Parts: sequence; C-alpha cells; structure tokens
Amino acid sequence: IHFYNAEKLKFQDNFFDVIYSQVSFQYIRRKDLLLEEIWRVLKLGGKAYLHIDKLKKEIPDFLNSETPRFLIYKNNKLISFETFLNNLNVDIKYFSKKVNQYQRISIIIHKNHIKKLNLIN
Repeated sequence: IHFYNAEKLKFQDNFFDVIYSQVSFQYIRRKDLLLEEIWRVLKLGGKAYLHIDKLKKEIPDFLNSETPRFLIYKNNKLISFETFLNNLNVDIKYFSKKVNQYQRISIIIHKNHIKKLNLIN
C-alpha cells in the first residue's frame, strides 16, 4: 500500500490504464490539481472512473448546487460542474443518477489526447 498526496502523485506520466476513485473526492482540498494529476498519469486511451459527490435529499443544500463539494467560479459567478466539464475540450462524461435516497454525481475521464490538462488558466 502506498500513501500519496493526491494533488502531486509520485507516478510517471502515462502510467495507468485505469484509475478508480469512490467516496474520497470530497476530501481533496485542490480538486483542480487532482484532476490534472489524474490526466497526467493516465495512459493515452486510459480511463478514470470518479465518484465526485452524493446528495441526500433530506439534507439541505444551502448552496443550491448539484455538487456542493465541487464549486466552480468563473468571473465571480458560480457555474455548474457539468458546464465546467463540457468546456474543457476533453472526453469527460458527467453522470447524475438517483440511487435510493441519494443523488450520485460521477464522471468518467477518457484520455483522448496527450496535451496537458490545465484547469487553472
């Protein structure tokens, strides 16, 4: 077992065919850096399956967002997670699915080109 800072993984570029993460994304402070690192260590053609968030309808969402643990602002305006992903020009599929009393938010990243993913600029 290896423990790493997920914002700076100690693996070489293009190392993994598949990355899977469930129920951990909300604990990462810099989610942008994590997504960039996942992209970096995926091989061309590789896929990452990431469970991003889950909402329980009985718990109020004071931010009125589809994923309160992953808030994105552009020009001081909150934009939806799905809109953010769609504007990246990479193959990322967004899923929002009701499972029992939860609304689950997940994404699948397919590394379809070798250009570096830069979410900050």
